[in-house]
Amino acid sequence: MNMINKGIPYFPTPANFFDEEVMELLEAKFGVLASYIVMRLLCKIYKEGYYISWGKEQNLIFVRKVGGGIKEDMMEKIVDLLLEKGFFHKETYEKYGILTSEQIQRVWFEATTRRKIDFSQLPYLLEAKQRKRIHKDELNKENANIFPTQEEVSSENADFSRQTKPKETKLNTEEEEIITAIDKLKIERVILNLLSNAIKFTNDGGNIMVLVKRETNNVVIEISDDGIGMKEEMKEHVFEKFKRADFNGGLNRQNEGSGLGLFIVKGLIDLHNGNIDVKSKLNEGTTFIITLPIRTVADEEEEKLIGDSS
Repeated sequence: MNMINKGIPYFPTPANFFDEEVMELLEAKFGVLASYIVMRLLCKIYKEGYYISWGKEQNLIFVRKVGGGIKEDMMEKIVDLLLEKGFFHKETYEKYGILTSEQIQRVWFEATTRRKIDFSQLPYLLEAKQRKRIHKDELNKENANIFPTQEEVSSENADFSRQTKPKETKLNTEEEEIITAIDKLKIERVILNLLSNAIKFTNDGGNIMVLVKRETNNVVIEISDDGIGMKEEMKEHVFEKFKRADFNGGLNRQNEGSGLGLFIVKGLIDLHNGNIDVKSKLNEGTTFIITLPIRTVADEEEEKLIGDSS
């Protein structure tokens, strides 16, 4: 998988880089050449973005490019030690063959904060707080009507490559409008993502319903389908990173996409101080329920001023 965003044009290394325990251990075992290898490896990662794929083929290519008498087995041992000592995230490597770390991602995020990047499309993010901070930086709230239009919920607006076509996507609203403080584009992305999932797991000729209603001081959006549904135990993991539903009610990564869709959806709803839940029965269908507080931008600014002064 290629990075969807460019890397950074410089090598951000702290002054104490060579004093870190893992670097001292590498030099003790493999000589000072090991530090050079690590720096070249980091340069390759930052040039691509914040991660690279890594396996025997990439190991061979890297060794031949770097030269200097480095052998493949030596390179493998260096990477193994870096993984074992936490320099790279071991779990991500074992699952996906990816070299990255929270520190690498943090450096890349800080270096690219001014770029207009769709962070919902970024794979292999390790730090939920970092992801949340980035989204918060880009949240642009306004007092807007939260009601989607029939055109917006139409199946023609989602990405249906290799997806089934539902019989009908219905929009049901109990009021004409509900004005609240939201980032309109982010909420539209949430609804589009949930609609895309509903259509993906709904059989040909199935039905999808979008219900928008007011409940006391909240607005509730329900997106329902009569598709394949999911097992009870699967619902506990549906908002986790890299989790995707299959047609047997299990969890795998065979469906297209990075598996970050629902994970990011939940993050965007959290940033709006809302909640998202799922109800589902196998072979009967699924309903995602979004609850958002009804408030204005002025209300939030006043609360912030009160909080800052207390």
